Amino acid sequence: MGLGEKVIRRGLKARLEAWRQDPAALLCLGLGLLLSLAGEREWGLAPFCGAGAAGSWMAGYAPWPALLGGMLGSLFTRRYAAAAICLVYGLLSLLWLIWRGSAQRPDKLLLLGAAHLILLPFFYFRSVDDCMLGLAQASLSLFSAPLIQKGIGALYAIYHKQTLTEESQWGLWALWAMVSMAAMSLRWQGVYLGCCLAAFGAFCAAAGAGIVGVAGAALLGAGTMLGGASLAFGGSLTLCALCAAPFRRRPWIMAAMFLSAGALCALFVPDGGNMILYAALGSGAYLLLPGAFTRSLRRGLQPARQGAAGRQLARCRARLRDMSRVFSRLAAYLEQQAQSPADRFLSRQLGALSQALSGLLEGEGPAPRNFSLSLGTAACPKAGSPQSGDSMATLEAEGLSLLLLSDGMGSGAAAHRESTDAIALLGELLRIGMETGAALELVNRLLMAGKRGDMYATLDILLFDPASGGARFIKQGAPPSYILRRGRIYTIHAETLPLGILSEAAPAPVQEAALHKGDAVVLMTDGLFDALGQELLAAIIEEIGAANTAQDGAEALLRRGREKSGQDDMTVLVARVG
Repeated sequence: MGLGEKVIRRGLKARLEAWRQDPAALLCLGLGLLLSLAGEREWGLAPFCGAGAAGSWMAGYAPWPALLGGMLGSLFTRRYAAAAICLVYGLLSLLWLIWRGSAQRPDKLLLLGAAHLILLPFFYFRSVDDCMLGLAQASLSLFSAPLIQKGIGALYAIYHKQTLTEESQWGLWALWAMVSMAAMSLRWQGVYLGCCLAAFGAFCAAAGAGIVGVAGAALLGAGTMLGGASLAFGGSLTLCALCAAPFRRRPWIMAAMFLSAGALCALFVPDGGNMILYAALGSGAYLLLPGAFTRSLRRGLQPARQGAAGRQLARCRARLRDMSRVFSRLAAYLEQQAQSPADRFLSRQLGALSQALSGLLEGEGPAPRNFSLSLGTAACPKAGSPQSGDSMATLEAEGLSLLLLSDGMGSGAAAHRESTDAIALLGELLRIGMETGAALELVNRLLMAGKRGDMYATLDILLFDPASGGARFIKQGAPPSYILRRGRIYTIHAETLPLGILSEAAPAPVQEAALHKGDAVVLMTDGLFDALGQELLAAIIEEIGAANTAQDGAEALLRRGREKSGQDDMTVLVARVG
């Protein structure tokens, strides 16, 4: 095996591995493969050749997986003209990107049309009829590509729990009709896959959009009819959706009506013998779907009522979605091309930003608050110092209560500035939904970059979920935290370095605990921890357990520490669960 062949095989293997880990690429690959099965065998009409790749490209995804799927499907069905169109379209797209660097939506359609016209003399000039067939194929391909784009965009929106516009809904039904039409070429024991997919899609349309979804079911029936199904199937499918749609909020009743209509059609409609089987498969597949998916589907297909403010919000969400997609792709590119630790760090940060933006789009409203926190804080600088080097903050982040405590190196203004910078930046990163490990890594790198002498800062973080009572503790060089519950103390401890010492320091492991009503959580800096020493646990039980409020407990514990020592800044934060 030559060196060139080894390089090509290695590159193909790496690309296939990247696609395997990318659900969007796998979706486009399967879509291109399935759409290529539509039409007539061998030299006949192949209406979607190249359209799947163009549609996925216009939707914002790379065209290569769909092109590969289209070529494989075309070669399998011996449609060599369709395979050649996919190949030429890929080559033209590659040359265009090399020349211009990017392609707009009209450019992508123009390249698809050019691929059809280039190959027209080679495959469709044997007769006038063949020429008309080639022109019809080009027209259908150019017409279907924008519909495929809308359909892929609709699938993305449903996956991210967004409401579809009317235009996106029709794009989804059109794409599903194309898939059903293509799947009519696959059958087993007289059962057509296209009819099964159409029945499932019709049930989803009725469940999500109600009576409006019946029009989508009719479009799906038309798609299967173009693929070879009978007129009886298309009419029966529409009737099943019409009977089930009024019960869209009761899935089991809806399935019973859908199945009953299918049974009636099987008995009384000519050529409707398998309708009860298709109705059972379509409704059964829907009922077996996870509840989260069906809720997303119903939310996405519900009738949109948007005024000017709603349209503006939709545009903002679209921009955020695009930004998330860009950050994700940049992260993947840097991860593949990383040559240094700095490249890998940047890749992780971009990936975390992408996840944060996606989290903003997926919010489902505030969760119930079954628990609450009453807070108490107390602090003092060390003897002879005008300002403490400790800092603390409390805020709300993604529905969680966030408590932060930081101890800057030393005492005075410089230490205070170091600790304040650390908790301010970390708090804002967590508030926008950034993953905790990535946020800590970024703060650590920034402290290292702006280091003023031998400065560093500890971090002590508590994230409390008022819905479940769950608590997550994150420590970077901080002393232990304590949970006081009915006179007993539970210790939260982690051996980690403070921020700002090593740029490659691993983020602290997250420790979790379930808090109960009446519990008190105590966070403190090294000054108070060292001052109380072996008396610390007894002091927590006596001072905080006997205090009327969290504030009284914090002040009493600090007062007891100051009686022991004044050699360091002291800060304590007490959170009592209610």
